[in-house]
Amino acid sequence: MILLYAAFGDSLVMTMYRAYIHQPLENFANNYTAYFLLLPESIVLGTAVLLLVLDLIKPNRDSLKAPVVAIVGTLISLSMVYYTQYLTSRYFNPALGQYWGGLETIDPFSLFLKSIAFLGVIFAILMSIKTRLPRKHTGEYYSLLLFATVAMTFVVSSSDVLAIWIMTEFVSLTSYIIVAFNKHEPRSVEGGLKYLLLGAISSAFMLYGFSILYGYTGTTNLYVMKTILIQSAEQVTNPIFVLAIGMFMVGIGFKLAIAPFHTWAPDAFEGAPLPVAAFIAVTPKIAVVAVFLRVFLLGLANVAVIWVPMMIGCAILSMVIGNLFAIRQNNIKRFLAYSGVAQMGFVLMGLCAAGVQSQSDPNAAIKSLGYNAMLNYMVIYAIMTLGAFLIANVVKFHTGSEDFRAYRGLFQRAPASALTMMVCLLSLAGIPPTLGFSAKFFVFAAAIAKEMWLLVIVGALMSVIAVFYYLRWIWVMFLVEPEDSTLILPSRLHRLSMILPIWLLAFAYVPFPFVGGTIAKWIYDYAAGAYFLTINVYFGS
Repeated sequence: MILLYAAFGDSLVMTMYRAYIHQPLENFANNYTAYFLLLPESIVLGTAVLLLVLDLIKPNRDSLKAPVVAIVGTLISLSMVYYTQYLTSRYFNPALGQYWGGLETIDPFSLFLKSIAFLGVIFAILMSIKTRLPRKHTGEYYSLLLFATVAMTFVVSSSDVLAIWIMTEFVSLTSYIIVAFNKHEPRSVEGGLKYLLLGAISSAFMLYGFSILYGYTGTTNLYVMKTILIQSAEQVTNPIFVLAIGMFMVGIGFKLAIAPFHTWAPDAFEGAPLPVAAFIAVTPKIAVVAVFLRVFLLGLANVAVIWVPMMIGCAILSMVIGNLFAIRQNNIKRFLAYSGVAQMGFVLMGLCAAGVQSQSDPNAAIKSLGYNAMLNYMVIYAIMTLGAFLIANVVKFHTGSEDFRAYRGLFQRAPASALTMMVCLLSLAGIPPTLGFSAKFFVFAAAIAKEMWLLVIVGALMSVIAVFYYLRWIWVMFLVEPEDSTLILPSRLHRLSMILPIWLLAFAYVPFPFVGGTIAKWIYDYAAGAYFLTINVYFGS
C-alpha cells in the first residue's frame, strides 16, 4: 500500500520512501549482494526462532500472537523478494549469479518460486487461525511452518545436488511432524507414520541416484555437470544414467506425489489438520517442481532422451490413477489428494514438452512453451487448491465433518462458501472461462507443439472424467437438500480469504488495469519471465 500510495499519491511520501527505504536497501544490495540475497530467508528464520522464544517466555494459547507474528515476518520476507525482483529488472543482468560456493543460484526463476511459496504459507497460516489445533503447541506449530518455508526457499535456489538433497530432507522432516501434529488422533499418527516411512525410503533412492551421477561426472554442481555431459559423447548409451535417473525419479516423485509414488498422500492428507493438508498440497510441491526443472532442464538436459520417456509414463499414470481414484472419494481431503495427483500429471506434461525441446537444444528448453506452461500451471494450481481447502476448512469448523454429507445443500446454508468452492472445482476441472482452463490450455498447447499425441489423448480423456467428479461435488452443494438447515456463517477472516481465489479464478479474463491486461495473461507473463542462469553467463550467447 505504501508503494501504491507513493506511486500515485503524495510526492512527499515518495521522497521519504526513496530516502529511508529504497536508497539504504539499494546501497546494501550493491555493496553486500550475497548478504542482501539472504534477507528473505534470514527474516523468516528469525521470525520462527522469535515464535519459539515468545512461546517459551509467555505461553498464551488463545491469543493471535503467534499467527500475527508469523504473517508479519513472512510478509516482510515476501516484500524483500519482490524488491529483489524489482532491482533485478532495473539494474542487474537477468541472471544474478551463483553464491556460497555454487550451492545456490539466485535468478528470476528462484525469486519467482520464492514469492509463490511465501504466499502459500501466508494462506496456510490464515487458515490455521480458525482451526482447532493442540493448544499447548501453537508456537511450535507456526515455527515448523516457517522452518519448512525457509528450507523451501533454499530448495528453489539450489544448483548443487547435495544442497538439493539436504534442503529437501529438511522440508520433509518438518512436514512429517506437522502432519502428525494432532498426536492424540489415530488417523493423524497413522498418516504421519506412513509419510515418514515412505519418505525415508524415497530419500534413500534420491541420494543413491545423486551419488551415481557424482561418481560418473565427479561433481555435484549442476552447471559443471551439464558441461561435462555436453562434452561426453557416450552418456546417452550408458546404462548408468538409466539407473541414476530412475533412482532420482523414485525419490523426487514421492515428494511431488506423482503416480506410482503417491500412496502416502491420501492417508497423510486425511490425518493432517486441514491447514497442514493445504500446506503440503501446495508449498512443498512448488519446491519439488523447482528441483525437477533444475535437475532435468539444467544438469541432465543433454540426456533428455533417457528421462523424457520416464516422465511421460509418470504423467500418464498420474492423470489416470488420480482421476479414477478421485471418483470414489467421500472425504474432502482424500478427494483433494487424488485430485492433486491428477493435476501433477498435467504439470509433468509441460516438463515433457520442454524435455523434447532440450533434445535438440539443451539451452532452449528453459525458455520454451512447455517450461512456461509448467510454471504457469503451478501458480494456478496453488490458487485453485488453496481456495478449495479454505472452504473445506470453513465447513469443518462449523460442522466438525470432512465427509461428503457435510456439503449437502451448502448453497442454502452458506452461499458465499458454496460459490467459492464451485469456482475452485470448475477451475480444477479446467472449465472455461476459469483460470484453470488457461492453465490446461498452455500445457496442451506445449504438448501438441511437440507432437506428443499419447499425452494429449490421455490428458483429454482424463479431463472429461475429471469433469464428472468435480460436478458431483457441485451438484451436492447446490441441488441436494441439506441434512441440517442451520446456517453456516463464515468468520470475517474466512470471508476475506475467499476474495482472492474467487476473483482470480472467476474473473481471469476480465481486463485489470493494475496488471496491464487480464489476470490470466499477467500470471503467464510473470511465470514466463523466470528462467535459469545459463544463457550469456556459462554457455555463451
